Amino acid sequence: MQQVSLSVGDTLVVFLEGNATTGYTWTAPTVPKCLIDKGQTSTPRSALIGAPSAIQWRFQATKVCDPSPLILRYGRSWDPATWVYHMIVVNVKNNKTMPKQVRIQGPSGTQMVNEFTTMQ
Repeated sequence: MQQVSLSVGDTLVVFLEGNATTGYTWTAPTVPKCLIDKGQTSTPRSALIGAPSAIQWRFQATKVCDPSPLILRYGRSWDPATWVYHMIVVNVKNNKTMPKQVRIQGPSGTQMVNEFTTMQ
């Protein structure tokens, strides 16, 4: 689990690893009402077939909220046995600052398995 504090107008950028060529993708089954999902971009790490990708997922803070879970899921959409979860607790305040990007690194494969075990 990670925690992040944002101000209204800030953009949260989550850096993840993925491999969509194997059917594994990131989804967000739970997004706090104070965030808007601005989408993902994926950049292959190499030109080889089956190579992993670097993913950047952006969320914009649109209103104040108490600490709320942003839950990300990685796995094959058709196979719940492959699903692992990562939770980011988001707190949005109404600070009078210039909007900024807040960048956080998502989990590695080992971290995802450990978090999944503790969330059950």
